[in-house]
Amino acid sequence: MFNVYNLFRISILEANYYSAQIISGFGFDVLDLNYYFRIFIDHSLSREHPNGSVSPST
Repeated sequence: MFNVYNLFRISILEANYYSAQIISGFGFDVLDLNYYFRIFIDHSLSREHPNGSVSPST
């Protein structure tokens, strides 16, 4: 089954990678916060926050 969410997630990761390569080529340091926050992806999908509270659905 085709999952648009996974395709979108992969596209973002790929865009972050290539943009980081370009920016670092100009001598800038790059911090990819998506890499560090990826552990929270399951919490955002289930609408559960890391502190255990649940957000209302929109």
